Amino acid sequence: MTNLKKSTQHILLVGQQNLQNSVIINYLINEQHLSAQLTSQAEAVKRISNDEDLTTLLLLDVRDIRPEQAIRFLNELYQRNNAISVAFINVLSDSKFEKLIDHPTIGGIFYAHQPQSQVYKGINALLTGDLWIPRKLLKIYLQQTRTAYRTAEDSSQLLTKRELQILKLTATGATNAQIADKLNVSMHTVKTHMYNLFKKIGASNRVQAINWANENLDTDSINRSNAA
Repeated sequence: MTNLKKSTQHILLVGQQNLQNSVIINYLINEQHLSAQLTSQAEAVKRISNDEDLTTLLLLDVRDIRPEQAIRFLNELYQRNNAISVAFINVLSDSKFEKLIDHPTIGGIFYAHQPQSQVYKGINALLTGDLWIPRKLLKIYLQQTRTAYRTAEDSSQLLTKRELQILKLTATGATNAQIADKLNVSMHTVKTHMYNLFKKIGASNRVQAINWANENLDTDSINRSNAA
């Protein structure tokens, strides 16, 4: 059953023809009985576009490319097939390639100093749907991206009195001009307050803001704003 699953997968190794890449290809074909091919970036993009039904793993040898080139390549792959999984090989410690783990295509990173056995182990993990990201990179990533959850109550408390007034009036269906007239302020002032409160509650338009107000603000207070 395992061999049947592997036989449906194709691995592309994008890089130069050299001893290490040849060894990896031979291992995948002869030891793991996988379909594997050494190819260029351009050919890989064509292959990915034509084989969207395959569960494909792409290994990108980064020895001879710059991070900017890798980003362009990853973006093009993602546009052609957003299910593609990519792993960098021959990454140097403290290089810019390590910072690309947040790209949606990246599933693994292998360092240049890693034993070949570890590379093979990681490839097998990737083929089963796992990630192969060095623990130190995951730690750094989590430290940089973790944030405290903000509740609706927290968000409403961040709004100023004027922003709350404008949001409540918006929830009643009032236009910017009507709000400006009711509060005796300029249209520019209303728009500025709207922009600021949208950012605070995570809304991108009036509909989202109104939905947020209806869900998180006191209904009686909204009605009072309408009657005032």
